[in-house]
Amino acid sequence: MPKSVVKIDARTHKIVDVIAVGRVPHEIAVAGDYVFAASKGDRTLTRVDRRTGSVVNSGKYDATSGLAWDGGARLWVGSAGRRRVQVVDAGLPTDDLASSRALPSCPFRPTP
Repeated sequence: MPKSVVKIDARTHKIVDVIAVGRVPHEIAVAGDYVFAASKGDRTLTRVDRRTGSVVNSGKYDATSGLAWDGGARLWVGSAGRRRVQVVDAGLPTDDLASSRALPSCPFRPTP
């Protein structure tokens, strides 16, 4: 099941769903009702609905340098390529996460 996340039944410990999340997935963050998966290979951020397993949002977002949920409705996404940390609304209803550019961001310098 490379290039995917799996949903495991807590009672049976069996895999009940497999969701593709792009080439070279590297970081996962659970934010409320969603699981976010960053893909270094595709430079994407994929949002998966925790209840249904459906991919409700996937788009270009250069999420190559880490994910952090603030415990509320926002996910912080680090991008070395853009030298920015940007905020994504975890419940974003649009089809492309990259359209959330109006949300806060700040510059950062990745360590070598």
